[in-house]
Amino acid sequence: MDSCGPHLRSVWRRAALRVALGALALFQPPVLSLAQMSPGPASDVPASEERLTKGQEIEQLRKRFLDAFKAKQFDAAEEALLRWIALDGRDFVPYYNMACTAAQQGNVDVGERMLQAAVIRGFGDRVKLVSDPDLEPLRSGETYKAILEGWDRIITASVERRLSDLETKYTKAKGYVYERDEADRLAFVSAFEPGSFKEAKDLLARLTMWWDTQVLPKDEPWRSGQSPSRGGEPWVIVILPTRPDFQAWAQDAYGGMWERIGGEYAHDERRLIAMDLGSTLRHEYWHVLHWRHMERLGQRHPAWIMEGLCSLVEDVEIGPEGQAVFIPSWRTNITKKAARSGGLMPLEALFALDPGTFLRNRPLAQYAHARSLFLFLASKNKLRDWYTLYVENYTQDPTGRVAFEKLFGKPIKEVDKDFRAWLRSLPDTAVEIRPGMANLPFDVDMGSGDGVVVISYPGSRGAGIKMRDIVTAIDGKPVRDLYDVARVLSQYKPGQAVDIAYKRPMAKGEQRPAVASVTLIRQPS
Repeated sequence: MDSCGPHLRSVWRRAALRVALGALALFQPPVLSLAQMSPGPASDVPASEERLTKGQEIEQLRKRFLDAFKAKQFDAAEEALLRWIALDGRDFVPYYNMACTAAQQGNVDVGERMLQAAVIRGFGDRVKLVSDPDLEPLRSGETYKAILEGWDRIITASVERRLSDLETKYTKAKGYVYERDEADRLAFVSAFEPGSFKEAKDLLARLTMWWDTQVLPKDEPWRSGQSPSRGGEPWVIVILPTRPDFQAWAQDAYGGMWERIGGEYAHDERRLIAMDLGSTLRHEYWHVLHWRHMERLGQRHPAWIMEGLCSLVEDVEIGPEGQAVFIPSWRTNITKKAARSGGLMPLEALFALDPGTFLRNRPLAQYAHARSLFLFLASKNKLRDWYTLYVENYTQDPTGRVAFEKLFGKPIKEVDKDFRAWLRSLPDTAVEIRPGMANLPFDVDMGSGDGVVVISYPGSRGAGIKMRDIVTAIDGKPVRDLYDVARVLSQYKPGQAVDIAYKRPMAKGEQRPAVASVTLIRQPS
């Protein structure tokens, strides 16, 4: 685990929370008021910083703090943190880092107060709390002990306050419902109608089962959900918003890049948001499960593993025994094309990428490469075996190379050759319905996240399906977006009959489920 300053995201929203732990009252404000923390009048800020967005300035302050802290220039580190707090006083990260900074200077009283403030504002990483060497001077104090003793009460009270804050934005008047899953520590905020919301919860339960049985080591003592030997899991809030509310969130968080965003899991905030109940939700929820496991182990896996593993579940079918069957996708097409053109980097180079390079330098290619490698493991029925070897050998090699060499009994260059040969054997995956392919006898377009919507009147060919009906599955295979439709239909031929599961919007936001049998047509030129 990293030492102080482990939280790398640039978008943060935290609410203050007051919690009592027996005789110890967690208080606010800590040490300084926000007025005392002000970085000064605008004229004191360099002109180059005046043009920065809030998120960009926080990112600069984070880097400034990390550089100063590593150099033990604690005055400069504190200055950066005070500016950060002035910009976003609800964010727990600068308070946690201030606790580390104070502790390293022997200022235990300030360190305790800042640690309290971080917990109040949502800090929920218990493994970090007990393992971070920068907090060592605080561990003998009563404040630190009380936080550990009351941990479950803290995180439960924290989620209640966070949900209360969300109710001002995602209101019940707009159709949002709030629900909790105590067993898996999930708190839902959903705008989907009851049937689709139930499908989403069923999906998460299936994803948890797949994670437990197909990824986690067989002898793993900490299954998904609560981990009694390490204390209760922090709650994760799952937000399934309306399309306009998702757009507003994405624009605020990502600016001009918002149209590329389908969702996000912000681990430090313990918040998942997804615009659909398909590939995005599957991907982001596996991030939840992966992060929970990393925290239990005290490990931080590289970006290629995080994103490749969680991208794997984007395209999946349910096997005859309920297991996940991971399948090629548009990401596989990208990797195949790179391999054919000679542009696919060696596995050792992929493993060596730092998170910034992986996420910012040709991210589509990096994600595709990583997912394809995990698909290779899954196709050999070795996904769980590799992950077991990886977490066991993490201290020796966090990159993943050693796990591959032990799994296959050969050098990584030989494994890379086998991977490329397997890649060449895969057919391209359909990403659109081309002339001559099988197609539905009516037109569909993107819906609101729970399926594709019928946009042309099908008449008798639609077997009762009408305009604005929401298609959710073809022959039992879920379709949440147009890519799903193209991929599923590529398995059929024109003239074949298929069962279409759909929902018809009714009054008061309800949807009536139904199934119709239709005959596929040939896509015209």
